[in-house]
Amino acid sequence: MLCCYGVLSLWRLLYTHLYCSICLYRMYLAGTFKTYGEDYFSSEEFLTVVAETAALFNAAGRIFWGFMADKYSTIGTLIWCTVVFAGVIITFSNLGVSLGEPGFALWSYALFFCEGGYFALYMPLTVQIFGVQYSSSNYGLVFSVYTCFVVLNIIVLTQSLDISFATATLIIGILTAVGCANLIALRMHMKIFKDSQSRS
Repeated sequence: MLCCYGVLSLWRLLYTHLYCSICLYRMYLAGTFKTYGEDYFSSEEFLTVVAETAALFNAAGRIFWGFMADKYSTIGTLIWCTVVFAGVIITFSNLGVSLGEPGFALWSYALFFCEGGYFALYMPLTVQIFGVQYSSSNYGLVFSVYTCFVVLNIIVLTQSLDISFATATLIIGILTAVGCANLIALRMHMKIFKDSQSRS
């Protein structure tokens, strides 16, 4: 368990990653990808099927990324999940859409597959950083950023101009990459702290 040393920095890194990778994605893409899809595809039935079956990929992602974390490491797996997530988001509007309905479905499923990883990995990462005691409370605090920023995003959305799907995916993909950089900083911070603890 990490003591007070560096805890504030760890909270900041976790919050920043969660905001960059999940909050923006959920607000701008997960909730509206079907609406964006209507700009490219006229089949309401196709878009509805993709939206309804995406939950299966979210569930599969939780199992897959959880298995990978058990086999390797939680933070390393979360970094790889975020790298894949950023790549999928950035390429969605160009490559995913240009491949037609199969491409749109595949990219949508990949988004939900990666999103499932976050929900599987944040609890063990929270326990790894802050310890078992109060782990439920700490996990609640980590995910409180989601609620806070969803409200903030709604306020921003009502004030901002409409942006294209291509612009939205590019911005969110870049911010997800920033979230990945935060995870790498978090892993380095944890290693430095662990090394300092072993020397003392």
